[in-house]
Amino acid sequence: MEISIDSSEFVHSENPEKKLLYALLRRAVLDFLGNDLPLKEEAERWFHAKQDGIQPEGYSFLWVCGQLDIEPESFLKRLRGVAQMGSGAGSSSGELN
Repeated sequence: MEISIDSSEFVHSENPEKKLLYALLRRAVLDFLGNDLPLKEEAERWFHAKQDGIQPEGYSFLWVCGQLDIEPESFLKRLRGVAQMGSGAGSSSGELN
């Protein structure tokens, strides 16, 4: 199972800011699915951080999703599915397509 978003839009984009945000999100996914426990925990905190204000803060998961037009709850649901499959089956893909 993969977490699928259309990365070609970001990778081939002329917008360097979107490329940076996509890279940030991809790194967080890889850290979350990886074996390095401190990185995994940090990524999990980033994904699940609650925002106190109306507007998400810059570079928070919610803010990044807003900038990339990604629905955060749907993304997290798929991420949890990939993590569960990886822990049970021994392999998973953190690719964002």
